[in-house]
Amino acid sequence: MTAKRVRATLEERFSAKVALDPEKPGCILWTAAKTPQGYGLISAGGGGPLLYAHRVAWQLAHGPIPDGMDIRHRLCNNPSCVNVEHLEPGTRKENMADSVYADRTGRKLSNRDVTTIRGLQILGASGEDIAAEFPSLTLDYVRLILKGKERPEADEAELDKLDRELGRSGPPYGNTGPISEE
Repeated sequence: MTAKRVRATLEERFSAKVALDPEKPGCILWTAAKTPQGYGLISAGGGGPLLYAHRVAWQLAHGPIPDGMDIRHRLCNNPSCVNVEHLEPGTRKENMADSVYADRTGRKLSNRDVTTIRGLQILGASGEDIAAEFPSLTLDYVRLILKGKERPEADEAELDKLDRELGRSGPPYGNTGPISEE
């Protein structure tokens, strides 16, 4: 008679793959498989898909993740951390803003760089000229920045400051309301 092997639960397997971070007090690090960006991965078990460890941590502690929400590394900005006290649900936009703030985008672009890019456009530089000044960025990415579809949070105050330095007032792009006939 052969003994039947009892499969460990997801929670048991999860608990076996974490450790305290000696360099970042409070962080609980995922010690098993990770993405190139440092996010922990765990198998759902039974041949199921790989899951993000921080999302599993949240679900084990709080239940299902609200529809349409990401789980943000809000307090530590450490992709390997699975401490539920460091995690919270948020929108994709909030999660991406956290990523930009923590400089996890991989683009190594500061808020000042974004302001410079938009300022060059105000001064009449083309997207191609601006992309040439930032060789690590693609022209498409520069265009997204110029349209405000990438990094929109990066520079409102900085652009206002730039406008003041250039002696301009009001928004640099187009009208803000109807044109009066006076």
